[in-house]
Amino acid sequence: MCGFLVTDSDLVDEHGVCSYLEHRGPDHTETKNINEINFIHTLLSLTGDFTPQPVSDEHITVVFNGEIYNYKELGDYSSDVFAIIDCYKKYGYDFVKHLDGEFAIVIYDAELKKIFFTTDVFGTKPLFYSQENEKFGFSSYKIALEEANFNTISKLHANSFGVLDLQNGKLEISSDYFK
Repeated sequence: MCGFLVTDSDLVDEHGVCSYLEHRGPDHTETKNINEINFIHTLLSLTGDFTPQPVSDEHITVVFNGEIYNYKELGDYSSDVFAIIDCYKKYGYDFVKHLDGEFAIVIYDAELKKIFFTTDVFGTKPLFYSQENEKFGFSSYKIALEEANFNTISKLHANSFGVLDLQNGKLEISSDYFK
């Protein structure tokens, strides 16, 4: 299953971080900087077309680890990541209630200047996050955040989501999105 790191830290050693993520996604490594946010994703291609991440559509950028089982039921998509984007556009933060699968997802919404992050109802795919020294990071691996010089790292609990407001730095975590 894929590996990723999303951070605004300028202390990221891309090669060091990738060495910890590559075994989770040996098929392809992609790095992008969008609005001073670094996206590193290592792909293990399982469903649909070979689709390197991050994937951007208009003002939305997504990385995720896992598999959306019902993506074909949600529309005519070549890959499950596109179903995530369209669900987010259609339902906003409630999009996660429409997904069936195992996942850890990070969505950057440049228009709202917010980062939304979530894990599936059972927390099958790990999602770690940190916010310190006016920097943030999200990763499928704790050690990738440590490599990016974060010290205070939390794991997002199952059936939870978080929102980081990039304008004021406020981080909110909510649980039990699925009842």
